[in-house]
Amino acid sequence: MSDVQINRTEPVIRVTSRTDASTLLRRLKDEAAFRVVAPVAVDVIADLIGLSVSEDRRDGGSIIGWIRLENEKPRVWLNPEENSYPPRRRFTLAHEIGHYCLHVAHPGGSQSFNDDAKTLNRDASYWDKQEFEANNFAAELLMPVSLINECGQRIVTQHNLSSHGAPLPLDSFVSRLATELVVSKQAMRYRLENVGILPAS
Repeated sequence: MSDVQINRTEPVIRVTSRTDASTLLRRLKDEAAFRVVAPVAVDVIADLIGLSVSEDRRDGGSIIGWIRLENEKPRVWLNPEENSYPPRRRFTLAHEIGHYCLHVAHPGGSQSFNDDAKTLNRDASYWDKQEFEANNFAAELLMPVSLINECGQRIVTQHNLSSHGAPLPLDSFVSRLATELVVSKQAMRYRLENVGILPAS
């Protein structure tokens, strides 16, 4: 269900200012020997930056996940009923990491965010700047361009070796790439459009 998690008492990487996903991945690689490989180990990232993640059953109502500071410590809760599909769980956790890095961890940041289907939806969150930013952060964290290029090239090469010249259908390419990165097919398509690999639909 999830990657190995330790829930350290102190973070390995301290986030004290607004930090985007690519900067976080670079810092994790440089300062904690984190390997950016498919699928990105989102639970390990949460642990390395000091987020305590729980998934106990409680009445969360329509809440899919939340992040808040409790006694100055960042806590994340993922609703296990809403996050049973691994790509959904990974995106929800990456979204909460995004809130932490962009909106909570720096002086004067927000104390908490409750996320539901609307705030985690790409289109519905467009007019809420912080939710829009957290969604983009999650996409960049789970689907960094370096991994899209690496995995995409491998998929194309494997297809070319076994297809006898038949073209790789776009839908198949997106689906295989989503499977490798453990994200939804829809999230993968949006990300490919956002980085200019696919034309916007």
